[in-house]
Amino acid sequence: MAKLQFLSHCRSLWSSRLSMNTINFICHGTILFVLQSVIPLWKQLLFYKGYQMKLRAHLGEIQAKQIINEGIHMISIGTNDFLENYYAFPGGRRSTQYTISEYENFLAGIAENFVRELYGLGARKISLGGVPPMGCMPLERNTNLMGGRECVQSYNTVALEFNDKLSKLVKRLNKELPGINLVFSNPYFIFMQIIRRPSLYGKLLLLFMPFLTSYSHACNIHSFPLSNITSRNFTIMIREFTS
Repeated sequence: MAKLQFLSHCRSLWSSRLSMNTINFICHGTILFVLQSVIPLWKQLLFYKGYQMKLRAHLGEIQAKQIINEGIHMISIGTNDFLENYYAFPGGRRSTQYTISEYENFLAGIAENFVRELYGLGARKISLGGVPPMGCMPLERNTNLMGGRECVQSYNTVALEFNDKLSKLVKRLNKELPGINLVFSNPYFIFMQIIRRPSLYGKLLLLFMPFLTSYSHACNIHSFPLSNITSRNFTIMIREFTS
């Protein structure tokens, strides 16, 4: 079974050899708009197109097409766009240009275009990931002084609303795009369960729980070694693609 190379660092997108595992075009998360620390989606598409060209040159058109068609394309979007681009700058461009509901629709539209672009490039198995409970991230809790450093419920409500819109988008695109197998991966409830009942997930997680309210935003909750959770989500996703 052919696999693609895993490239873990943003500055090491290309290797002198195309060997075997998975490929990653992002560093610490995807963002739909340009910030200095992350790679925007449009540039990731350019990297992906370049990768496809190298793959065809390395393996030939037929085998490259098969790998692209059968490969699982995982997308995770939205968290940085809400926290960094909308809420971090009150009165800024996005928050004055859109209501929060309009902004959710705007981001969902960009996500749809990105999925359609991937589909046009041959991707057929795509996982679209939603957002976690954003209001429970360390920075949001630490700055919520009036709320006793508890989760910011308004942010969590937005996460639920946005995830619902992505879920409906996935259902619609599965009907519109022939041959696509698009699944929605919702991280919200499982991460909320981790926050509320960490003891269910072993001693390793408990070791890191004291840092939940002190880590910086750059080291947010999905940086933790949640092997049990990741394994379960990945298993569910694989079942969706193979059933």
